[in-house]
Amino acid sequence: MKHKVVDWLLALSILLGFLMAWQSGRERSRLRDKYQQLHRIVGELLIADPSQVHVRALETREPLHFAWRISLPANYALQLSDKGGSQGPSSSTGSREFIARVRFREDEQGGLQVYQNFLGSSVTHSFADPSLAAFLRDRWGKIIVEQLGADRLVTIAPDRSAVLLRLTLPEGMQREARTILSPHSASVYVPVVYELKLGTDAPKP
Repeated sequence: MKHKVVDWLLALSILLGFLMAWQSGRERSRLRDKYQQLHRIVGELLIADPSQVHVRALETREPLHFAWRISLPANYALQLSDKGGSQGPSSSTGSREFIARVRFREDEQGGLQVYQNFLGSSVTHSFADPSLAAFLRDRWGKIIVEQLGADRLVTIAPDRSAVLLRLTLPEGMQREARTILSPHSASVYVPVVYELKLGTDAPKP
C-alpha cells in the first residue's frame, strides 16, 4: 500500500511538472508573439552612427496611414516638403527620436487632405480637388507605394534629403486619369499623386 502511494505521488509530481512546463512554454510563445507584434508597430532603431539620420517604416495596417520611427542627430534642422508646400526647418541642439505619421482623408467638400505629424507637431492641408478624390476613391490599393525604410533601416547623411513617401499611379490609371482630370490636375498629380521629402536640402515644390 505504501509503495502504491509513493508511486501515485511520483506520477502526480511528474504530471504537475509536465503541465507547468507546458504552461510555461505556451506563455513564452505568447510573450514572443506579443513582442514581435509590438516590434512591428513601434520598430527598432539600431543606431551605429548617431551623427546620421535613421528612418524605419512602421506597419499601420491602414491603406491611407503611413508611419516611421525616425532618429535625428544633434543640431539637425528638420525640413519637410510636399506638393502643398514646405515645413521647417525645425532644429534642436540635442538628438531626437520620434514616430512620424502621414494620413490621407477626404474633407467635407470632397477634396483630399493630408495630415502630417512630425516631432509632436501636426499640420493638415488640402492637396487635391474633388475630381482626383473621386478618381482615387476605392482605388488606393492599386497605387504604387514607395515608403522609405519599408524593408530595412535607412541611414541618411544630415546634409542630404530623401523621399519619405511617394504615391504613383500605375500605367493603366495614368491613362484614365489624363482623360478624366482637368489638364492642370493631370499635370500636377499624374503620374506622382503625392511625394514627401525629408532633409535640409529638400527643394521647395
